[in-house]
Amino acid sequence: MASDSVKPRILIYDRLDSTNLEASRISKVSFRPHWILTFEQYQGIGRYGKEWYSCVGNFSGSFLFFPDGSSLNFAQRSFSTTLSVRDTLIDFGIPSRIISFKWPNDVLLNGKKVAGILLQTTVANSLKKGLIVGVGINLVDLRKIYDVDKILTETASFSEYVKPPNPRRVLDRLIHNFNYWEKSFKEGGFVKIKKNWELWGPKKGRKIKIRRKDTILEGKYLEISNLGELIAEVDGKINKFASAEVYFEDN
Repeated sequence: MASDSVKPRILIYDRLDSTNLEASRISKVSFRPHWILTFEQYQGIGRYGKEWYSCVGNFSGSFLFFPDGSSLNFAQRSFSTTLSVRDTLIDFGIPSRIISFKWPNDVLLNGKKVAGILLQTTVANSLKKGLIVGVGINLVDLRKIYDVDKILTETASFSEYVKPPNPRRVLDRLIHNFNYWEKSFKEGGFVKIKKNWELWGPKKGRKIKIRRKDTILEGKYLEISNLGELIAEVDGKINKFASAEVYFEDN
């Protein structure tokens, strides 16, 4: 289990502003782990405060828990969560060969984004820090709901490959898979998670653009470090990036 002592509570809503926001609100009044699912999310947020587009029929969920460890250990859960999402896609019939990862927290189908993960910390009081793991999965085609021009990232969905499952069924499988990889993280540390992540991550030597604020760097992807940083060769020098937006190009 993701919590060694307390069984997580599962909360399901018809409509919410954001499952991460609800998790944050809950953390102020409870130290119990919670899985939160909503069938409609109208104020989702992605990395760097970007709007996260969702709709009825897609998966919008969050997990609030209070693991031990440093802020770095918290951040490394993005890698174990991508592995959990991958296993969940496979559980519902998505071919494993078309699933890949983009550092640090995107899951792709044939190179297009099908799922994203947003980690946030929450402090209920000075003694307890919690981690919120937000997961969004495109079960249905967003481009049939929203104006295509609004969605800048190329997206994919379950509906292109298999019949979209009910989000509640997806939650059950995600919980199962998350527990597996969380146990693996606790027993084997991040190195084991990294090794598995890299099996489906970008290939070494792939051309990459790295955006940090208003600066865009170009280079070659090498690997991720044992801390979870992206390592790339830029202008003949090896650089490590703890946080950045990245874009891969075909070689």
